[in-house]
Amino acid sequence: MSRTKVTTKTAWDRYLPEDRVRYTGWQPWNSEPFWPSEPDSDAIKAIFVSEFFSGSDHHNDPDLQVRFFAEGSHHKVYEATHPSWTQPYLLRVALGVDPCLKTESEMATLAYLRHKTTIPVPKPIAWISGVDARIGYEWSLEEKVPGVVLESVWRKMPWDKKVNLVRQVARMMEELWRHKFNKVGSLYVTQAQTNNSSSALSVRPRHVRLEDMVEPQFFVGPTLEYEFGSGRRHYLSTTRGPFNNTRDWLEAHTEVERAHFQSAKALLDEAPAALLKDQEEWENLVAEEIAFGIDTNDFLGLYDRYIENCDTCLRLLPKLYPEDRPSDTKSTSERPCGLENHSKPTSEQYFLNHQDLNDTNILVDPETFAITGIIDWERSGVYPAWHSVGYPKFISEQDPSDKGEPPIPETYDEEDDNYKPIPAEERIEWEAMKLRQEFDKQLVELGCTSKPGPLSLFDTVTKDVLGRICELGTDLEYWQNMLNDVHEKLAALEQERNEIADLERVSKAKTEALRQTLEEELRDFQERQNRELEGVISLYERMKEEIKQNFVRKRKLENITA
Repeated sequence: MSRTKVTTKTAWDRYLPEDRVRYTGWQPWNSEPFWPSEPDSDAIKAIFVSEFFSGSDHHNDPDLQVRFFAEGSHHKVYEATHPSWTQPYLLRVALGVDPCLKTESEMATLAYLRHKTTIPVPKPIAWISGVDARIGYEWSLEEKVPGVVLESVWRKMPWDKKVNLVRQVARMMEELWRHKFNKVGSLYVTQAQTNNSSSALSVRPRHVRLEDMVEPQFFVGPTLEYEFGSGRRHYLSTTRGPFNNTRDWLEAHTEVERAHFQSAKALLDEAPAALLKDQEEWENLVAEEIAFGIDTNDFLGLYDRYIENCDTCLRLLPKLYPEDRPSDTKSTSERPCGLENHSKPTSEQYFLNHQDLNDTNILVDPETFAITGIIDWERSGVYPAWHSVGYPKFISEQDPSDKGEPPIPETYDEEDDNYKPIPAEERIEWEAMKLRQEFDKQLVELGCTSKPGPLSLFDTVTKDVLGRICELGTDLEYWQNMLNDVHEKLAALEQERNEIADLERVSKAKTEALRQTLEEELRDFQERQNRELEGVISLYERMKEEIKQNFVRKRKLENITA
């Protein structure tokens, strides 16, 4: 009888497989990925043909023009035109940095915005969220939005045009913030089901033509945050949501950091002998892909402190959210598309957030400067208000200025000999402050209840805790100083809560005393009323008897007289 050989996967098989996406540095969000191959131009054209000219041979059609259009960290974009089309189309070929989920969620978000809002976004046409054998990558197809990026014209725009544009963005954000959700995660779409099968809420690689999805159903699913799916994190057995409450979400952030540290140690403990032969090459690999930019000995010496810092963050969460029970954060067998979550829902509301609304992701008409489109929703998600509701980045990242209006500088071009950095920065800061005020005015005019502004102490602490969780792998002394600041704010929050609780207790005691006083006064009043009523009844009975006696005497007198 033959036996089946069981192969045990090593840490290197699990966390650094040969087919992984490789980066130029140890932080995927701050480095560039390597593309293993260039998408084939004939295959690119074949995709356009199959999506637009099904049943006919247009591959050799000279009128179908396909050209390379642009390139980002995770996409290569190709533009196609044809005389029969009213607008060009873009094919975005995606490097598999977060397979399936990234393509699915970005296309679902665009579809949601076009179905539910008037915000101008690219129209999604079709996509494949698994590897298309023709090109070796995922891809998505969408209409090309006309216009130029705001960044290219911002400095030459007249002031009134800048005000108009910011107010236009405010109207779009107000419309976006009207849409509220009850979970934390990212958006996905499926065909609405006639039954209530939970299978409708799964995310798997597929080929979709959106026009075939007659009745789309949108739902919140796994989060697309870099901390959960980039680099080695993609291979960790941790949950990605959706999360029923903020505490679950923050706990999952902490657990993925812990798993990241643990996987690094496992990789070092199981280092293949062949890799150790070249010490310089080995340490480069350790720094870039394993140990957060430091060498083996430094990481192993700090490992216990890293894990303790994770535990410290976990201990903070019950203090912030004592009423939320954390869910079971173990992964499901269907990871990365599993959607199980067992915590209780919350009354907290969550908002769709673009995540990167800067001047390179806003397209405008180069003549009128009106917005023609908002693009690059690839990392959007549904998060708490303190993480979602805010100013667009191109007016929010400058420090407030309390000076008067500075003059317009001669140039903003740093390469120009006449460029003066201080006057330029002062003008940028002043304009940003004024434009934030215009943004706020527009929201007030719209009666918007969700708007940017100073965060409450609770939201400030929560935001700081998320920041500390996401920076667990940074310099430990720096991290400890930041954590101390969180503890101080947490103590202030606890004091604020205690003061509120004291006020509530005093108010409750006063309310109870007032209730008792009112009840006593009511009883006294009722007793007085009863006594007075009894007196009236007694008087009535006496008068009634007296009338009766007078009537008898009158009859007797009449009889005597007769």
